[in-house]
Amino acid sequence: MCGGSLIKKDKVLTAAHCCLGATSFEIYLGTNNEKVVRSERTTIHEHFNQSNYANNICIIHLDEEVDSGEGIATIRLPSRSACSATFERRKATVSGWGFISKNETAMKVELMHADVIIMHNDLCRKIYEQFTAETLCAASSSFDCFGEFAGQLTIIESDGEETQVGIASHCPEPEEGGCGSRFPDVYTRITEYLDWIEEWAGVPMCP
Repeated sequence: MCGGSLIKKDKVLTAAHCCLGATSFEIYLGTNNEKVVRSERTTIHEHFNQSNYANNICIIHLDEEVDSGEGIATIRLPSRSACSATFERRKATVSGWGFISKNETAMKVELMHADVIIMHNDLCRKIYEQFTAETLCAASSSFDCFGEFAGQLTIIESDGEETQVGIASHCPEPEEGGCGSRFPDVYTRITEYLDWIEEWAGVPMCP
């Protein structure tokens, strides 16, 4: 089970590792899984690298359009003017499915949320040798694990609206403590993929 965000009435944004090898999808929409739609078509980033999670981004093309309402709405993506923003030290929220801790064996089926802080890029590079400009990292004091399943990383902008800035890509390796450790999780930085999303999802980006 992976998380995803509705970025257009018939497009879901998620991580490439969730799409790789899959031939069909059931998409549960809404906070309480009110609606189910299906898909057999995806666009995985052409340069996705499974070994280091580079370009870990995918678009799922739904078989039908989804109307907003009953807990279902499209998420706003960053404007092009935010491409130079690092989001460092910003408070953010990660949402998704997964485990509260690494000791659990049963995945939670309800949507969960946790507050995180987006960390300084230099610190992320010290922790992850493969950290690049296409990623960002964030840490939570609660050490939740559900962010690793393509959870959405969002911030509240100055106009009060929620904007998605990241897609949960991977968590620390087992030798580093795995998910729920003191190390931050790594996210795909959406501002680096606005052109790609616009091309393959047909979502016009704000200037």
